[in-house]
Amino acid sequence: MAPTVAEALLSFTSARPGLEHLLDLIPIIRPRLYSIASSPRLDGGGRVDLLVVLAKWSDGTGAPRSGLCSTYITQRLKSGDVLRCGVTAGTFSLPTSITSPMVMAGLGTGIAPFRAFVQDRAIRAKQSEEKPGPMIVYYGARHREKDFAFGEEFEGYTRAGILTEVVGAFSRDQPEKVYVQHKIAEDRERLYDLLVTKAGYFYLCGQAGHVQQEVEDAVSSALGSRDELDRMIAEKRYSLELY
Repeated sequence: MAPTVAEALLSFTSARPGLEHLLDLIPIIRPRLYSIASSPRLDGGGRVDLLVVLAKWSDGTGAPRSGLCSTYITQRLKSGDVLRCGVTAGTFSLPTSITSPMVMAGLGTGIAPFRAFVQDRAIRAKQSEEKPGPMIVYYGARHREKDFAFGEEFEGYTRAGILTEVVGAFSRDQPEKVYVQHKIAEDRERLYDLLVTKAGYFYLCGQAGHVQQEVEDAVSSALGSRDELDRMIAEKRYSLELY
């Protein structure tokens, strides 16, 4: 990653641009977008939960770097501080009926919106006489012990009958790496029943990259044809939120 303007000026002390030139050079900080990890029905809509992981890496020289916004939220923001933020509409929408099957695949912090989905269905189930439909979460991360965000909470929802199952794909917990797309491929018969026979909904959230295509291929194979996947997309039952 290229050095920041501040790092360049510290490295080349003879460079002394005027303030007016600096303002032209320095780009505006882009807003950081986070998926909301709580239902708007929770606590009367007056609460928003986020799942934030500190982004850390090394630059081309080996110097440690960390994310601007994630550092601020995880290390500098204190209880009582006022945080300026806004809400942007995402790409996901929930089925109108709580009986509709939902299959969710979360990659790392991409599990955040699905915690909100599960909370929302649990709240709606208490207000309805209908039995909630199947909900399956595929969760991809490196290690179960360190990375299983909301693990105990999901287990509680499973015992309560809201979640059908949480299928973990923890890639570094065994010699052979296992990813979400592998677990989806193993579940093809169940997914066909939920997504084709019962017209369920599929959601994928996480970092953009090759996994997106591999998950799509696994789902398409489970559905039996690309035409079925195209039909789900047209009916807005196959949704992606990638960053």
